[in-house]
Amino acid sequence: MKKILLPLFLLLIVNAASAQKQTWKWYFGYNAAMDFSTGAPVVLTNSAMSQWEGCASIADEDGNLLFYTSGERAWDKNHQVMANSTGMLGTSSSTQAALIVPKPGSATIYYIFVTSETGSAHYSEVDITLNGGLGDVNANKNITMANNVAEKLAGVRAANGTDVWVAVHENSSKKFKAFKVTSSGVNAAVSSTVGNTLSCAIGQLQFSPDGKRAAMCNCSPVNSATVELFDFDNATGIFSNQIPLTTTISQTYGLEFSPNSKVLYSGADGGINEVHQWDISLATATEIQASDLIIGYTQTNNVGSMQLAPDGKIYVAEEGSTYVGAISNPDLVGGATFDYYAVNLSPKSIGLGLPNFLASFFLPINAEFFCLGDATHFYLSDSAGFQSVYWNFDDPASGYLNTDSGTDVNHVFTDTGTYSVQVIETSLLGNVDTLYKTITIIEAPVVNLGNDTSLCIGDSLLIDAGNAGSSFVWNDGSTAQTLMVTAAGWYAVIVSNGSCTGEDSIFISYTNCNQFSVSDTNVCQKFCVNYFDLTLNSVEWHWTFEGGSPSTSILQNPTQICYNTPGVYDVTLITKNALGNSDTIALLNFMTVNATPALPTITQVGYVLTCSISSSYQWQFNSVDIPGATQQSYTATETGFYTVVIGNETGCVSSNTIYVLITGVEEISGNEFFNVYPNPSFGEFTVEFLNGQMPNATVTVTNALGQILFSSAPKNISMHSTLKVDLKNIAAGVYFLEIKSQNNLFNKKIIVTR
Repeated sequence: MKKILLPLFLLLIVNAASAQKQTWKWYFGYNAAMDFSTGAPVVLTNSAMSQWEGCASIADEDGNLLFYTSGERAWDKNHQVMANSTGMLGTSSSTQAALIVPKPGSATIYYIFVTSETGSAHYSEVDITLNGGLGDVNANKNITMANNVAEKLAGVRAANGTDVWVAVHENSSKKFKAFKVTSSGVNAAVSSTVGNTLSCAIGQLQFSPDGKRAAMCNCSPVNSATVELFDFDNATGIFSNQIPLTTTISQTYGLEFSPNSKVLYSGADGGINEVHQWDISLATATEIQASDLIIGYTQTNNVGSMQLAPDGKIYVAEEGSTYVGAISNPDLVGGATFDYYAVNLSPKSIGLGLPNFLASFFLPINAEFFCLGDATHFYLSDSAGFQSVYWNFDDPASGYLNTDSGTDVNHVFTDTGTYSVQVIETSLLGNVDTLYKTITIIEAPVVNLGNDTSLCIGDSLLIDAGNAGSSFVWNDGSTAQTLMVTAAGWYAVIVSNGSCTGEDSIFISYTNCNQFSVSDTNVCQKFCVNYFDLTLNSVEWHWTFEGGSPSTSILQNPTQICYNTPGVYDVTLITKNALGNSDTIALLNFMTVNATPALPTITQVGYVLTCSISSSYQWQFNSVDIPGATQQSYTATETGFYTVVIGNETGCVSSNTIYVLITGVEEISGNEFFNVYPNPSFGEFTVEFLNGQMPNATVTVTNALGQILFSSAPKNISMHSTLKVDLKNIAAGVYFLEIKSQNNLFNKKIIVTR
């Protein structure tokens, strides 16, 4: 690691965070909203918009909400409808109904681009100075860009860093149309004919943040949907080099690129609800296609729009849910994770859409990476003619605006993160200039190969440098994360994460020593293990088992050595051969004995059984696991023995059993009194009463936890009368239908499938 010389060039102002601040306020779905100004999303409840699919929102460069839109109308920062926005030609059932683009070279004009179900694309101008600074649509409204277009609308910064490309795709065609937005307005389309014929209108079109790639969902009703990947020239607006990524399902809808533009994600719905990942940094189309990896599922909800966010995650719309899913670590091939319950919008909910943004909003601008702990050297490229120079390192732990420090300073940042370094210089003539530089401080890889180690002759040792995803160079020239040691000597590794390095070394020696093995070195309290001697030519053995019972043995292979007290213990073996020569091997801290949880207590109130507090629970009925019964409490439904098995963080378990007798009114199957059909079903059941003699009857459906999911009290039960039970909105599983009358209690299991 080394000091970093980082010049701040005069008249260059760089602030990588400003573009992302325009994406801090998200308004979408059924009055749902999220605020990213503190980093992680904070749920807002002030949205006036109820929208099924596409939408867009925009904040100013400080992250303050300006307005949001459904494509049919727009709402200002006070959540009032912009009067002249009503009647815009987007539609609520368009995948990407809207996109907001700041006009290049203007601080007050924004374009709202829209697509509609009728197959047309239009744009309108918002002048933010109108209506007392709240903004309104000016006279340039509903200007037609193209006809016969799909529900696809995406934008990205052009190669010159100022202008913007806005793209759509024709229906039943292979043609893209890209419109360049400049300071003079929206220019004529640049057309590209490439890829497959678009077979249906729905699904997203997205650009990568760096503007070099594009991807599009091409859904199909015949189980041949594809995600199509393209190269994009953000200098000319041309799409080329299509790579089809087949999902083998009936429909694709959402997709998004990772922040580093090297990984692509898509959602497959139509009853499958998968989240796919492709490594698009690979060299060939075949390699990219073969990298398809399913990283998660959205439970029973369709996968809707995907959108990159300021916190580096990709958020996923889950139709009809109160939750927004999230893909964490999206830059990591094979290391990204999907969380179905990432953000709880309740009591609000979401349709299929998330806000549509310019992809380049999420690309850091001139952000440079340096290592935590290094002294970062800042200096001005022109050091002459200054009266004073003040520095602000944006570093709370070490102070903000420092005293006059001159044109050449060193600073050690105290934590990782992105910092906007500021310098205020006053010339000898009294002119004041302010310069910025955005840098990111990252942590160097921590490498720990362990202490110098002595091995028995013939043994090998796998040493691990850790830091998955980094690059490695060992002193023997190998480049894997791990190295197998089979000979004595020094072993050293340098680990790099792209910007910073870490290193460590270890010395491995070999000796001729006793050897033995054991059935397990990590056990739970009151468990027993077996030891096996591996030495050669021994005729006598003396074992010592610290903490074990028995604590010693003279057998060659002692068995049933039990450990009753938690702790870490040594094991020693002394052997003697026929010549009387002895050898000793003592392995320190060899056995780890984990504590077993205390015997749980079960409290019964009515038929509700509650276990004492533990880390995990599994209820059993007559020694068989009850599916899904993993909470602290469980409601007994049948007479018999109920067992709760509890566990702790080390995996050790304990259990207790209670007998429950179901008493009260007579409990019978009820087959001669009623029938339930179809069973199993997709959630809709019919209860047919076969006997009219059921006064004051109630019908309930409960889950395995005893929670009531359906309840009805039919008043006029007659022979062959029926009752409809609607469970379409619950998860697949086994449920319990109960009919209770004045004299009887009838139970029946019903099964919901998906």
